[in-house]
Formats: sequence, structure tokens, C-alpha cells
Amino acid sequence: MISRQLRFLALFLCCNLVQAQTDSVDSFLTYDLLYNLVVTGDVNVILGESSSPNVVEYDEDGASLTYADGVMTITSVPGVSQSTVVIRSIDQFRSLSRLIVRDDSTLVAKDIRATSLSVETKTSGNIKIEGIMNLNRLIMDNSGESEIYWVNSDELNVDMKRGDLVLGGRVDRLTLRASDEALLDATGLISNSTWVAASGDANVQVFPLKTLYAYSKDSSIVNVKNKPDMYVPINQSPSVIVLNYIDMEKRKNTVY
Repeated sequence: MISRQLRFLALFLCCNLVQAQTDSVDSFLTYDLLYNLVVTGDVNVILGESSSPNVVEYDEDGASLTYADGVMTITSVPGVSQSTVVIRSIDQFRSLSRLIVRDDSTLVAKDIRATSLSVETKTSGNIKIEGIMNLNRLIMDNSGESEIYWVNSDELNVDMKRGDLVLGGRVDRLTLRASDEALLDATGLISNSTWVAASGDANVQVFPLKTLYAYSKDSSIVNVKNKPDMYVPINQSPSVIVLNYIDMEKRKNTVY
């Protein structure tokens, strides 16, 4: 936990010092709407709010950028790593529908208000997305750490293979598929209907309200942090489905 906090603190310090960084940024690109954002190579991308206009600030010596018809692609210049690209939006990225981050890139997004968002990441870098967003689809195969909150969606589908992910918010129907070495903490994501499938060495934590359908196999672990109205477990040994809410209820009913 300390390691996670230190890493994201460094990213936020970078985000808060954007104004100071602009002294070394020599290129600006204004854009209309942003529907798709693709980040590859080894760059640090920061998404933030702007009063006016929609603008991208970057160093041409460290990053290459293209934009056409609402699609923006950012990649690092060969031989250059960790160049910072700042993307500012006047509507808090409400039109952003697809976000892709690959290779060794990192991304920090603050106060995102996307109305329908799909996120795909396959990177060794860290990801942090903060705001109130309608996140519908999340595909993750990372070796870094990620945090996404606050989700406010009717339906969210998550497919995760590797990495360390924390999710927070609310969703009506949640479908989670975790495999390989995925570490998925969704205890802060309250869901009415939850469907979980865990395999490999995956470790999943969920907070279901009404229904939970949980399936596990191999060496995976599913931790259930709240007692739903209906619970249907299927597990194949040596995998386990742990009902941690039983211990929570015992502590709650203990008189000191």
C-alpha cells in the first residue's frame, strides 16, 4: 500500500506541476472533440481540465502526436523516454469514448466526466483515472498499478489478466473476469448484480448487494466483502471463495 501511495504521489506531483513544466514544452495543438485516445511507447500523459480552449501541450523532441476526426494518437520519439504530454479539455472529456494505453506509458486523469467510456491498457506503467464516469468496458493486462474511481454505470464488464487494480463507485450489473496474476480490489465498487469468474492465480475482492454469482478455479481466490440477498458459488479446488462478511458481521455484533 505504501508503495502504491508513493508511486501515485509522484504522478500527482507531476500533474500539479504542469504549469512549471510548460516552460520546457515547445508545442501546442488545439483540438475540437476527443473521441478516441491512443497512447503508446514510453510517455507520461496527463488529462486535466481547461477553461479554454481544448489544447495539448507537449515537447516534439520527446513525443509524436497526430489528431484527425476526434482520434488522437500519442507515442514516444525513439530513444526518448518519460516525456510528458498534457491534454486539457473544456468539457472534462465528456465525449471521450475509448482510451488505449500500451507499452511503458503512464496516465493520470483528473476529474473525468466521460458519458460512455471504454478503457484498454497493456502497459508496465501506472494508470490513475479519477472523476465521475460512465465506464462500460475495462480490459487490462498490466504489470503496473492502476486506480479508477468513481465509476457511475448501469453495466460494467471487466476483463483482467495481470496487474494491480482498485475500482471504486457504483454499478448496477458488474461482470468480472480475472485470470493469470490479476489482483482486483473492487470492494469500493458497490454493485447490485455481480458475476465473477476467477482463474489462474487471480485474487478478486467484491462488494455485492443483491446477487452474486461466483466461479473460481486453479489457485484463484474470490473474497466476498458483503452478504448479498442471493449467492451462487461454484469453485474447483484448490481455488477458494472466501466469505469475509461473516467475520465482519461478528465484529459488528460484538459488544465491548
